[in-house]
Amino acid sequence: MASIFKRNAKRLTESQLRREPYWIEYTDQNGKRRRAKGFTSLEATDRKARDLEERARKIRDGLIDPAAEKLAMHGQTPLDEHLDDFEASLENRESTLKHVRLTMTRIRTIVEAAELTSLHQIDCEVIENCLQEHRRKEDLGNRTYNHYLQAFDEFCRWLAKTNRLTLNPISSLARLNNDVDVRHRRRSLSPTEVTKLLESAWNSKQRVQSYNGQLRSLAYFVSYMTGLRQKEMASLTPKSFDLDADQPTVKIAAACSKRRREDTIPLHAELVAVLRPWLKRLKPTEFLFPRFARKKAWLMVKKDLERVGIPYETEAGIADFHAAGRASHITEMLRQGANMVQVMKQARHSDIRMTMRYFKADLNDQVTAIEKLPPPTHPGQHLVSIHCGGERPDVAADDSELQSNAQKERATNPNHAKRCDTRRQKKAGDGDVCRTSPEGWRRRESNPRPAIDSRPLLRV
Repeated sequence: MASIFKRNAKRLTESQLRREPYWIEYTDQNGKRRRAKGFTSLEATDRKARDLEERARKIRDGLIDPAAEKLAMHGQTPLDEHLDDFEASLENRESTLKHVRLTMTRIRTIVEAAELTSLHQIDCEVIENCLQEHRRKEDLGNRTYNHYLQAFDEFCRWLAKTNRLTLNPISSLARLNNDVDVRHRRRSLSPTEVTKLLESAWNSKQRVQSYNGQLRSLAYFVSYMTGLRQKEMASLTPKSFDLDADQPTVKIAAACSKRRREDTIPLHAELVAVLRPWLKRLKPTEFLFPRFARKKAWLMVKKDLERVGIPYETEAGIADFHAAGRASHITEMLRQGANMVQVMKQARHSDIRMTMRYFKADLNDQVTAIEKLPPPTHPGQHLVSIHCGGERPDVAADDSELQSNAQKERATNPNHAKRCDTRRQKKAGDGDVCRTSPEGWRRRESNPRPAIDSRPLLRV
């Protein structure tokens, strides 16, 4: 039996007691005593107490499914509360602040455009129509469209995982093909173009993004020789390097790495020679490139390329900082003969298909590859066809020389199998001689052809 009472009734005045709500103490379906807040009205609180007891009884008797009731309760909860819980879940996964903000912005954009207020309103067709309308309105590319869909799909998968929905309602929505609508195509630079870029920045007296020419040149050189991303380069300090080891390396902290792991990358000898005197002038915790993650590195590269007459954007794509450094690093390693697995490990990719996207083979790469192909020995210089019947085909001018080579081969290797064409041969009788056989063999009399008796036809 549920009990109804007011807390601290002896300490409150009569006017305060009228404003104080009642409380309900009842036994739930598991036999535990629970407390629930009621109303200021005794009659309304009494009805709620009876409802709680009746609900507990039905759950014990198996008349109500607790999971279905929980789903119904989540369906009545405003969608904004679920979005706040999902945002807290992203922050608990140690996701970057940029990822959390970008994901929630895209999800809330879809929710507002579709005018969703509860979980029951999430429908596959509604979300698809909303995304297509937003794509046409904002002129979004296929890749950006997929990013919006991926963010909302992650939210729906979290709802199903936390039992707020029975399943993901948009799991059947397909992504668009990114290759047919590329809005931001990058091109790698050749070693000659990278050299001109380094010289252009080093000799420049202009500051770009508060970086002088020498510091920009060093940033380009480190990016090209290591393949580090812009944010990873912003985290570099003298403590990140181990130049005195047998194989000098640089470590990238897990908080700055894209895959959220600590990475160790080997260093080129030429890069080590440049780093040694530079790092000695810096403090152990001083950044090599201060606040580099907030800089417009693409603008640095654009101005330094234009100074030496190299276009920033061509039909092949743009040459921003990521292209001039990381993309050129990966492409040149592949051109120099490194296999795909080695380059994938150096680039720290989890999928080899991502590594393949960086390398755009042109006609010169195909010519270089075909020239390295070792040709096999052509068999026509050593083989002779021995014809056992039919007309003899046209032979080359040096046919006599090839036949003499074949006779020498049969002399040295008498068990060598004779080659014969597959054309239909003329039947040989008991006394016939094979015209094309060098030995002129005959059918042995000890092995005559068996005689076959004729059989009468069966009459119907």
